[in-house]
Amino acid sequence: MTGDMWGEASFDNQAASDWFEEFVANPQPKRINDALRAVDGSEDLRVCQCALVAAEVVAAWRGQPPADLPSTLVPFSFGHSPALPAEMLALAMRTVRGIQGASLLRDHWREQKRLPSFNNHLDGLLARLGARASLI
Repeated sequence: MTGDMWGEASFDNQAASDWFEEFVANPQPKRINDALRAVDGSEDLRVCQCALVAAEVVAAWRGQPPADLPSTLVPFSFGHSPALPAEMLALAMRTVRGIQGASLLRDHWREQKRLPSFNNHLDGLLARLGARASLI
């Protein structure tokens, strides 16, 4: 599995890249919710990876994209109002906190001795999710 993971950031793995490409081809909010909800009870690293990218989409939708915004996310983040369902934002934040607190993905980065970098990335994502929505 580690061969498909290049780094701790949300877009640094194959599963998340694949999910994101599929999302960009068909950008439906339901896909975001499904990816975020799939983490509950999952024993699959890829599910966590996809959920983190779904949370990145939520942050971008609110006008708080990552510094390394993939070019394919630019039209999506510019094309949406910062108003999105409060439940989706709450779910994204809860999901990221859950992954950070106890998950196979967290355990993986701890074993790789890269947990501080992973936590730093998730702290930044949570800060962007919690920031005031803005149009970019």
